[in-house]
Amino acid sequence: MTTLGEMKDKTVDDFFLTHSLFQPFGLVALYLVFVTKLGPTLMKNREPMKLNHVIFVYNLIQIFSNGYLAVMFWLNLKNVSLLCTNSDSPTSVESMSLLTVQHRYVLLKLVDLVETIVFVLRKKNNQVSFLHVFHHGGLVLVSWISLNYAPGGPHVLSGYINCCVHVVMYLYYLLSTWMERKQLWWKKYITILQVGGNCMLLVNYVVHLLNPYCSFPKWNSLMLVLYILVVLYLFAKFYKESYVKKQVKLQ
Repeated sequence: MTTLGEMKDKTVDDFFLTHSLFQPFGLVALYLVFVTKLGPTLMKNREPMKLNHVIFVYNLIQIFSNGYLAVMFWLNLKNVSLLCTNSDSPTSVESMSLLTVQHRYVLLKLVDLVETIVFVLRKKNNQVSFLHVFHHGGLVLVSWISLNYAPGGPHVLSGYINCCVHVVMYLYYLLSTWMERKQLWWKKYITILQVGGNCMLLVNYVVHLLNPYCSFPKWNSLMLVLYILVVLYLFAKFYKESYVKKQVKLQ
């Protein structure tokens, strides 16, 4: 029987936080404890923190980081097939370059967790929804597992789509820090964009999963398909409750 250690791609061993499953799972566990229990308890009898400057800088970092990674993924799309993309030779220069980009993507998913921590410190507990926590925490885990056990392949296109969506999303967040709510009429379209992006990711992994001639690991494609289906369900539920039901009430 093949062990997890034998399945692991050894070419990523020199990267930061890629040595053990305990690293991502431990970090996500600490994240869950803080945003659901420890953080709200610490802030219970305290005034909300004013973190406007921190949020501004954070949004800028997200815009430029996602923009940079989107460009890097785009440069690797020439090797991508919509029907099946397998990992390149681990010794090739192109493959190592792609692994570096994918590793930076995983690190950026860890940075995404800061957003929830800021919500807690500002006592915006209504924004710490199950959708938000599952989406961010889950993405850290599936992206880390993909990098370490099934790098490259369909993750190139998925990384590109995800980063493009996040550039628009964090641009909206940046503008919302100084623009009036009525000027940000396109808020609901951010949710539509996220749903659309996840639908494209879903198609990408379903094709790789169902293609009998594709040697990309089926278990990895299935893991991503299941994760994305849950996220899509939660996004659809959020959109219905936030926009459809409110529109019906207004009528």
